[in-house]
Order: sequence, then C-alpha cells, then structure tokens
Amino acid sequence: MKLFIAIFALVLSAVTGHAASIQRLTCIPSFTDDTKIEIVFSRSIDPLKPFIGTYNWPAALKISHPGTTQGYARQDVTITPEITYDDINLRGDAGGYVYLRLYPEIKNGVFVRYTGQLFINDLDVRAYYNFKSYNGVPGFICQ
Repeated sequence: MKLFIAIFALVLSAVTGHAASIQRLTCIPSFTDDTKIEIVFSRSIDPLKPFIGTYNWPAALKISHPGTTQGYARQDVTITPEITYDDINLRGDAGGYVYLRLYPEIKNGVFVRYTGQLFINDLDVRAYYNFKSYNGVPGFICQ
C-alpha cells in the first residue's frame, strides 16, 4: 500500500509539473533591488509548449520602482519564439524600442521559473533600461 501511495504521489507531481500554466510574470533584476518587472501575456501559456496553435501573441510590459512614480509601460509587446517554432525560449519586441528574452528553467522535465534579459531604449518617452545577462548571471529572475 505504501508503494502504491508513493507511486501515486510521484505521478501526481509529474503531471502537476507538466501542467503549469502561466499568464503573469513578476520579475526582479539580478543587479538592482529597487525595480519590479511585470509581464502579462494575453493568454495562459505552458512554458514547456508555449506555441501550440499560435506562433505569436501580445503581452504587456510594466517596469516600476517601488516608492516612486517612475516607470515604463508598453501594451504592444509581441511574443514569438526566439529561434524556431519548436523553441521554448520566448522573444518579445515592441516598436523597435523593447527587446525581451525569456528563458524557462526546466529541472527533471518540470518548469521551475523564467529568467531573462530586457533592453529598452525608448527615445519617445526617454526611457532606458538595460537588464542584460552578465558573466552567466541572468538579467532578471521571475517568481
């Protein structure tokens, strides 16, 4: 009986890990502590298979600094595969100003979290952010 319960728990945890669905990411930069990055997809995605049936979709991006009114927001970020349609790494672009990369961390076939890079140079609103990876450390980490 104990063996049956252990096997059932293992199967349940594997199914739960594969069934992850994400629509909102809250991220913090690796090199600063006063910035919050939020990415909201227009639909829920499975990080292990984000492009089933759709090869791009919109997302919203918001950067805020707690305790201040400074920030940045874009509602027109287009999410696509980074390289090919089988790729689980995501690329986000908006108006030539926003360059976003999201990389899912997978351990033992289970999605753990996203890490990524973000570069913004929006001259229209005078916004500049550079959250790029450096020496193997991701530009930001999402919870």
